[in-house]
Formats: sequence, C-alpha cells, structure tokens
Amino acid sequence: MADELKLAHYGHPVVNGLWLKILGFALTLVDHVGLLFSPYLAESTVTILRAIGRPAFPIFVFLAMEGLYHTHDYWKYFLRLFLMAIVLDSIAYGIHYGLPVQGAEMEPGNVFTDLALGTLTVYLLKREDSWSWTAFFPAAFLVLSDFSVYHMTDGGTIKYVMVSDYGTFGLVLFLAFYLAYEMAQKLVRKKARELDLDYGTLAKDRLRLWINLMVAGALLTVELLFDLLWRYFPTLAIVPSLRLGGMALESWSTLALIPILLYDGRPGVTSRPVRYSLYLFYPVHLVLLWLLTLAL
Repeated sequence: MADELKLAHYGHPVVNGLWLKILGFALTLVDHVGLLFSPYLAESTVTILRAIGRPAFPIFVFLAMEGLYHTHDYWKYFLRLFLMAIVLDSIAYGIHYGLPVQGAEMEPGNVFTDLALGTLTVYLLKREDSWSWTAFFPAAFLVLSDFSVYHMTDGGTIKYVMVSDYGTFGLVLFLAFYLAYEMAQKLVRKKARELDLDYGTLAKDRLRLWINLMVAGALLTVELLFDLLWRYFPTLAIVPSLRLGGMALESWSTLALIPILLYDGRPGVTSRPVRYSLYLFYPVHLVLLWLLTLAL
C-alpha cells in the first residue's frame, strides 16, 4: 500500500504533513502551558488550555500511521519514537525525583511511548506471519499503563519505569485507524474491479479521500465508545484523562477530525534538519516551560 499512498493525494494542496505536525506541536504547547502552569492559573483557564490541546494526540496517531505505511524501514522509525520516549521519561524522572527545587510537577509518561508501542502493535499485526502474535506484548503494556500510579485517581496499583500517556485509549485508536486504512484500500480495490480500472490509477484519485474519511469515522467511533464507558463507569481506569475529568475534557480531541480530513497526502518539507527540529521541540519546550515555572 505504501506505493499507492505516495501517489494518493488531493488534487489541490490543502494541509500537508509538515503543517499537520506543526499544528500538533502547537496544540501540545498550549496543553503543556496548562499542565505546567496549573498551580499559578485559574482553574477555568487551565481547563480551556488543556481542552485546546486535546486534538493533538489523534493528530499524532494519524501521522504515526502515515509514517508506518510510508516507511521502508519500520525498525528505524520505531527506534526514533522509542528513543524520544526514553529521553522524555528521563527528563520527567529527573525533575520528579532528582532535583531538590520547587517547580511545576512533571510526572513520567509521554505520548511518544504511545506512538512507539502503538505503531509496533499495528506493524506486527500487519505482518500476518508467525510473529504477529507478539503484538500482544506492546498492546498489553499500553493497557496495563492505565493502572499505574501516574494515571489512576486513587493512586493506582502499578509503577513502571516507563508508562504511556493514553494507554488503552491510544491502543484502541491505533487499531481503529489501522482498520480504517485497510478498509479504505479494500474499498478502492473493489471499486477498481467494478469499473474495470487499474487499481493504482483509481487509488491516486480516491484513496486519500477514503482514508481520511475512514479515519475520521474511526476517531468519532472511538470517542463515542469511551464516552459511553465514562458515563456508565466514570472511574474506570481505561478512560483517558481521568485526573482531568475523563471524557468531559478528552471529547474535545474529536476536533482532530477537521485537520485530518483536510490532510492532502503530501508530506511537505521533509529535510533532515526540519525533521529533527520537530523531534527536538518536544523535550526542549518542556524543559523551558518547567524552567519558567521556577521563576514564579
């Protein structure tokens, strides 16, 4: 599917991959301002900032799926995500336990752990060989992360060296997006057979639209599923953002379907300096925001 995806884009440029990443990081910055400056801001202001940041995660999951389907070397891609997760957790553990200074609370657990293990789960399932059963292990880690002391409101029961940020919610989102990608491909193949057209030609015209529509539908379905779980079981560990009020806040992440639908399939600028600058943004902005809290 990677070859078809490279050619599958909207006829006119709308939002390319670079701008989608910039949007995701901008929303993350707003979210982290609300997180780290929460002791110094009004509760209503914090809620607004955290709500604005909610769409960032589905955007990053979508971009990670694009990376998974486009890459020619998944393990190199996985290693970049996993190393970033280790760097971020090292910073968080250092601030949380190691520094005798008063500043904003920064607990372990970051989105790159979700991205690394989520893509690993999908990659292993996509192999459809004797290794596919091992997808159970990263999936199980994500689910068990929901029962960690860093997630549950009652203190949790498990303490990891590394924990994910979104746990079961992130895992289900990855699996739903994977299903959306596969269904879009099958739909276009079926249509090509019905019209007696070459699949590659039809995919160039329609595959991107169908992927975006399917992913948007998958996102909406997952959000509704977890909203129902939260309404009937408001303290259930697998509900995302329990400490922030559960789906009352997390439901704002549904707005991510707007930029996802506008994504035109073009990567934008992909030079190495740009790519690594975006990776560096995450740890650098966290450290800078935390240092700013020391002055308050």
